[in-house]
Amino acid sequence: MRIAMAVAADAANVREGMMNVLSAGVTQFVREEYPARLGIDVALMIEITPEELASNGAIEARFTLVAPSGETVAAIDGEFAWAGSEAESSSYLAAPVSFRDAVVPEPGTYVIRIAVADLDEIVIKLTGHAPV
Repeated sequence: MRIAMAVAADAANVREGMMNVLSAGVTQFVREEYPARLGIDVALMIEITPEELASNGAIEARFTLVAPSGETVAAIDGEFAWAGSEAESSSYLAAPVSFRDAVVPEPGTYVIRIAVADLDEIVIKLTGHAPV
C-alpha cells in the first residue's frame, strides 16, 4: 500500500470510481478578509496491491489543518474499506477530502497533515495572503 497522490486543489470529486481534480497543486490563496473560508479540497489516492486486495481490508485516515499559530483549525477522520477479491494488478481508492468550509483565522502558512494507516505522514503547505 502506498499514497499514490495527495494534492491540494480548487475542487476534487469521485464519479464512477474515477477522481476528477481541478487545479491540482494549489500552494497559495488570497482572501479579501480574515477569518475566511479556505475553499480548498485535498485529492487523495491510495494504491492497494493485489496481495492486500485478496482479503477484506480497512484503513483509517486523519486529515488535519494547522494554522500558522500551531492551532488545529479542522480535523477530518475517515475509514477506507474494500471487499476482498482476486486482482492481477493494483487498485486505487480515490478520496476527495473537503476543507472548503474550514475557516482560516489569518494570513500565513497553513499545513494539511495526512496520516493514513502506518504510512509516512504527508504534509501539504498552503500560504494565505491578504490582497496587496
